[in-house]
Amino acid sequence: MDVEVDSTILDSLEEVGRQLTIRLESEERKTGRPSIILPPEVIEAHLHFGHTAADIANLFGVSEQTIRRRMAQYGIRLHDLLTPLNLDEKVTQILQHQPNCGYKMMLGHLNAQGIHIQRQRVQDSMRRVDPRGILMRTLQLNPRRRRRYSVPAPNSLWHIDGNHKLIRHLKSINDFNYFYKIIATFV
Repeated sequence: MDVEVDSTILDSLEEVGRQLTIRLESEERKTGRPSIILPPEVIEAHLHFGHTAADIANLFGVSEQTIRRRMAQYGIRLHDLLTPLNLDEKVTQILQHQPNCGYKMMLGHLNAQGIHIQRQRVQDSMRRVDPRGILMRTLQLNPRRRRRYSVPAPNSLWHIDGNHKLIRHLKSINDFNYFYKIIATFV
């Protein structure tokens, strides 16, 4: 039984069929509360402005875990948002206020601003931004020289803790015993 049907009607029926299957699939997958739709562009924009996941969650009235879940779903990672140029700008700003700032202090300043990145990236950025400062700080390092021990054989140099840390307490205990004896003789 071959019946000719207009192509627009067939297209419309196929579109309705697609929408029904999409709706059925979404109804099958969704149990519980409907998911909140947050576009990835919005999350990225707020992250570029320096907002944390908790800040974005408070702004949209959702939990922080929802924001983190959407970030994982969309493939948004914080360290991808901070390009080397952006990091160099941040490092330059900090170095203007703290010119003798080393790697560890720089990491502390960045952490205080909510920027958590690897130490190697900070070191690379500081080498790009302030190579002379790094050279000056390296020359200022004056590590202490360790003593050289001359021992006749391995394991012949030992340190024994003779409980010297208790001397000040034993002294007060001896003072207590002395006064106790004096008082006991007069009573």
